[in-house]
Amino acid sequence: MRDYEQEIIHFIDEGYNTKKFFIFGPKKEITLAMSIRDDLKLVFEDNVELMDEYFQRWNVDRVNFEVLNYFNPEYLGSKEPDPHKPLTLRMLAESAKAGRWLYD
Repeated sequence: MRDYEQEIIHFIDEGYNTKKFFIFGPKKEITLAMSIRDDLKLVFEDNVELMDEYFQRWNVDRVNFEVLNYFNPEYLGSKEPDPHKPLTLRMLAESAKAGRWLYD
């Protein structure tokens, strides 16, 4: 049986888990409860890349997924409020199992 949870954790750890002080220090422990926006602290473009790669790698239908519901573009001087929808690794794993984005 395919272990989507471990695949997602490995995907995030290898490609998107930066060191504590960017180039040195320990990496964060990756868990299914981790919030992509709040815990990984990636820039908007990296979040978009992460999600695009996720949808392609696990062949997940993204019909109900809207990136701006989960991530906010950060522009110099931007006063846009952060989106309030959570996005966790568990959500990625559950949607990968289903083959479609389960949240809207």
